[in-house]
Amino acid sequence: MGRKKSYTEKSFQKACTEYFNSISAERPVKELYDTGRTNKSGYPVMAYRDVMMPDGKTPMKQRVYFVPPSMLDLYLYLDISKQTASNYKKRGGLYERALIEADLMVEAYKARVLNEGIKRPQGIIFDLQCNHGWSPEKKAQDNGEGGGVVILPEIDRLEVPSEEKDE
Repeated sequence: MGRKKSYTEKSFQKACTEYFNSISAERPVKELYDTGRTNKSGYPVMAYRDVMMPDGKTPMKQRVYFVPPSMLDLYLYLDISKQTASNYKKRGGLYERALIEADLMVEAYKARVLNEGIKRPQGIIFDLQCNHGWSPEKKAQDNGEGGGVVILPEIDRLEVPSEEKDE
C-alpha cells in the first residue's frame, strides 16, 4: 500500500496561497501629488494618495515580497519533494493549477526585479532563460543576402573585442 496523500486538491491550493501570503503582503499603490498649497518658503506642499483602478472606485494594490519567492521554498513550505510536486502536477485539476500559478508568480517576481534595473541581472536572466523559457532578444540588421534581414544575437554594448581595444 502506498503512502497516504498529504493534500486534497483544495488543501494543496490553499497551502500554496498560504506560502505566498507568508512571504509577502499586498500594499496599496500610492502616488505623490501637489495639494495646491504652498509652505512658508513658497514651495508646493506634496502628499500621497491611493492610485485607483480604471473603475475609479477600487484602490490599486501591489504585492510586496519580504523574501524572494521560489518553487524550492514552496516545496519546503509544503514539506514535499520536487518529485512529489511533479506527481501532484500530473494529477491535473487544482493540483496542476496551483503549481502553474505558483510558477507564474515566481516568474513575475523575477521579471519585475529585472525591470527595476538591478545592477547585475545576469543571474536572473539566466534563470528566466533556463527555467521559464525566455529567449535572448535578437536584433535585426537590414543587409542580408538579397537585401533580406539578418538576425544577430544581442550584444553587450560595454564589451569591446580584444583587437579593437586601445593599448
